[in-house]
Amino acid sequence: TISGLGGSSLQVRFRSFTGGRQPADTLWKLESHEVHDAGGVLDVGKQFRLKHVASGKYLAVQGKEEEVDDILLTSQYHETEALWHLDLVDATDQAVDRTTPVYLRSSKSGGWLQALYAKGARLGDAKPACNQEKETKQYVFLVPTGSDDTASIDRLRTFSLHFSELAAAVGNRAEVEEKVAALREFGESSRVGLGECIRLCVSGEASSPLMIDGEPRQDNQLLLHEIGVLETVLGLIASVSAIRQELGRECPEDCLSPLRLCYWLLRQACKNQQKIKELLSTHLLTISSHVPWAVCAEDALREIFQDNRAILKEVAADEVTALVQTLAGSFVEDRRPRSLA
Repeated sequence: TISGLGGSSLQVRFRSFTGGRQPADTLWKLESHEVHDAGGVLDVGKQFRLKHVASGKYLAVQGKEEEVDDILLTSQYHETEALWHLDLVDATDQAVDRTTPVYLRSSKSGGWLQALYAKGARLGDAKPACNQEKETKQYVFLVPTGSDDTASIDRLRTFSLHFSELAAAVGNRAEVEEKVAALREFGESSRVGLGECIRLCVSGEASSPLMIDGEPRQDNQLLLHEIGVLETVLGLIASVSAIRQELGRECPEDCLSPLRLCYWLLRQACKNQQKIKELLSTHLLTISSHVPWAVCAEDALREIFQDNRAILKEVAADEVTALVQTLAGSFVEDRRPRSLA
């Protein structure tokens, strides 16, 4: 058997790679079907739940009474649709280890899992499903990761949840005064989270996250991208910037601090990371429009274009024109030009 002793769940990967770094969204936990977030002994026929570490959700079938069941990720731990068990490919095997091929079978529908690929917080394009007939291509190997490498993922997922909650709390208010009140009431946990994300991204010992600008930590940068943290940060920027747009220069300083932390985090996250720069390049107009607010938007832009001016080739011509006009106009208005060179 494979044993998840010490109260921790067994961590496994279901996707194989030819080499290099394995993305965070390939990591899963096998959890007890009785106790939340607990491990135990994994035996053939014993029920368990599959938790996707990056999203914190559980693999489940939709419970249709058909030959093929659709698969989804759910946050409902107690659903019977989220129960699974193992079946050996070779019935003569005496135990399950990393070299033992196994089938994964839904305890609810009896279907055999045929494909599994999750990206970020959602299932990928592989159209995972459960078939009533098992085939050779459906078996997998459970490969323990060898160490508890989920601590940073769990922290980042919590921070991302805080960012989303703050964005919703601000965005759902109709009046600007209510938006400011919501930002002050719910914003502290997000400010702490943004600071921690900055410290995860780059090295530095300064007490203020805005003073940290050291060497990038590649694995942690990619973690932020893979589990969707940067998308929630961009959503937070959209919600909080509405306050600045409505209040103009009368916007309280403490309402601008989350924006500074957001943009400083984007700067650190995209250092030497082309994929992240490509993600941020889809928001160039928004970022450029915030340059005159002195919220570190120009720092994020400078990093996006650092040794990377060719990225403009991927941006539509009308967006490039609007970007240049926005930057030129903001510099004239602000009368304190800041070079992006």
